[in-house]
Amino acid sequence: DGELLFAARADNQIKHMGHRIELGEIEAALNAIDFIDVSCCFYDPKKEKIICVYQAEKDFRREIISALSDRLPKYMRPNKYIRMEKLPLNAHAKIDRRLLRSIYEKDDKK
Repeated sequence: DGELLFAARADNQIKHMGHRIELGEIEAALNAIDFIDVSCCFYDPKKEKIICVYQAEKDFRREIISALSDRLPKYMRPNKYIRMEKLPLNAHAKIDRRLLRSIYEKDDKK
């Protein structure tokens, strides 16, 4: 029929604590930290929390929180940090965000 259906945002912008936030900005700040290999952030709308999943040699939660306090305003800092030895990749060799979200949701129900 030539109709165009808009289902949702295609970018990673969220609204958190009254602020519009690009999750990519948080990821850029995280990836600039020396001991983080790669990171990914997503939003849990039910709990209204920013979740950070990062790949690193060991658990650097305290160090990350300290480093981000100099780089990001408080409302942009993740509320939960999850370390993985290796982040899952999709067929295009990019971080599989859908899989990470499903892993988080499954673990969060326990």
